[in-house]
Amino acid sequence: MSARCASFASSLLIALGLVVPGLSSAAPVLHGDRANRDESRLPEEIRVPLDYPTIQAAIDAAGANDKILIAPGEYDESLQFVLKRDVTLVGAGAKQTIVRSSDTVLTLRQTSGLSIEGIRFETSAEVAVESRQSGVSFSQNVLVATAPNARMDFYCIRPSEFTRNTFVRPENGAGEFLRVNPDFCSGTGVITVRRNLFWTWGKPVADTSGRVQIEENNLGITNAADYPADNLFAFPLFCDPSRGDYTLSAGSPCLPENNPWGRTLGALSQACGPVGVDDTSWGQIKSSYR
Repeated sequence: MSARCASFASSLLIALGLVVPGLSSAAPVLHGDRANRDESRLPEEIRVPLDYPTIQAAIDAAGANDKILIAPGEYDESLQFVLKRDVTLVGAGAKQTIVRSSDTVLTLRQTSGLSIEGIRFETSAEVAVESRQSGVSFSQNVLVATAPNARMDFYCIRPSEFTRNTFVRPENGAGEFLRVNPDFCSGTGVITVRRNLFWTWGKPVADTSGRVQIEENNLGITNAADYPADNLFAFPLFCDPSRGDYTLSAGSPCLPENNPWGRTLGALSQACGPVGVDDTSWGQIKSSYR
């Protein structure tokens, strides 16, 4: 076919809508094909497990401003965000989307603008969550770290926010839980800790950097003198902590009607009637302080 005929045939196909200009000879652009993705494209929603079978595969495929939606279920994964920016990870709620790992359950490396919401994380690793040179908005999640000295390690190079999370270290261990490394604080790296519920034994938040703002939290039974006055230091009154149920009972100081700020503290709401501190599980907890 002559070049003139080929040009006419191509124009005819385009006019009929059978070929999109510029794509007739190009390779298809796959959802996770980073090499072929246009950074000016519209944000995408990536669904797990519909689009990708694992959360990590979805993270690896995500580009800037993409949102990853995780269906209800239990996922055995150790999640890593490396060199990602402006990615949102959303579960179906901290009672429905559960991510478990025997290793560090969440690792952040040189990541900015990350948002994680509505997930229950469980890990038996000593370093439960680790963030280096990263910024994250962590909200309405539950983190259950079962190692006696489990901790979250953060370098405050980029700003991070922890809002309305429930942090639990159920073993009667020691040491700091949310630990901010003062050797790696620079720029605008302030960490905000607001309206969270900590039940972690030991010291819930350790900050020798002066870069952590701690306000309107329930920090559990700890030394109140170590923290600003606008925090609570009280039994949270979970519904059934011995069974891993960290929803709140009626009368909990973490419910908006029972604290001075009129806010829910932590990721979970009320799910049962009154529970006294003298029942079996809370009696055991109290005995540890005698």
